[in-house]
Amino acid sequence: VLVPAVAWSTTLFPVAQLGLVPVLVDVCPQRLSMDPAAAKAAMGPRTKAAMVVHLLGQPADVDALEALGLIVIEDACAAHGAQISGKKVGSMGRMGTFSFFFSHHITTVEGGMVVCSNPALLDTARSLRAHGWIREMESKDMHAAASPEIDERFLFVTAGWNLRPTEMAGAMGRVQLMRLDPWLVKRRENHARFCERLARFDSVLEVWPEVLGTQHAGFAFPMCIRESCGKRREDFMKHLEGKNIATRPISGSNLARQPAFEQLSEARVAGKLTVADAIHERGIFVGNSHAFHEGHADLLEQAVEEFFDG
Repeated sequence: VLVPAVAWSTTLFPVAQLGLVPVLVDVCPQRLSMDPAAAKAAMGPRTKAAMVVHLLGQPADVDALEALGLIVIEDACAAHGAQISGKKVGSMGRMGTFSFFFSHHITTVEGGMVVCSNPALLDTARSLRAHGWIREMESKDMHAAASPEIDERFLFVTAGWNLRPTEMAGAMGRVQLMRLDPWLVKRRENHARFCERLARFDSVLEVWPEVLGTQHAGFAFPMCIRESCGKRREDFMKHLEGKNIATRPISGSNLARQPAFEQLSEARVAGKLTVADAIHERGIFVGNSHAFHEGHADLLEQAVEEFFDG
């Protein structure tokens, strides 16, 4: 299973936990998502699928990866409402995932959602999230008939977990879901404004405008110091934090360089991870929010100017 080297831990770990072989490939410099060329070069006779991450809200090139014959699972955890050619991310691959962690577009405090249009896969997901029970499955009568010697109230047909959200969490999320579209408009406006304001620093700082034909979800605003300018990421982050601008590394950065990667005995790296290494060493992101306005762009532009030109 191909996994982009720049992703979150939960994009990588479940592949290994299910006994599959994760193969890390580089990300493309235009989107910071899985590079289709790197994916093609990494493919072998056993390659079946790709975990595709719409990183920080920027849609990945799903069509190019599906064209390679791969089963695509979309990690849209930070890309609520993002689109590719008018189609919502999460709806194009075999399945899609979204996060409702408290820092995301909408929140139920913890947890997330799996989306899928295949009834059989959805039914399996209902069982997997609830101990492997048949209780929430639409096909529960069929399973009960196949095991008449077992009380159907306590019949288990998958090796499941306990991943059930609460009614209260669901109610919290449904209220925010109705507000998501106008929030996305504001996030996209902020993203475009940040890119425009920082364009004059292109020789020292790389940013990622919305890719033509896509709609960015504006989860956060990534930046990467260009190696040629000689500035250190640690100093940049410290400077921004001193201006009350919170910073983070870009996701898990290069996952191949995380200590946990060494514990995945079957996992391997395919090819060079040039872009992932650059992100790991010089990339950061700052926040975005539907509550942001022109003043936040002023603050970011001034802080960047002071760091590079001050």
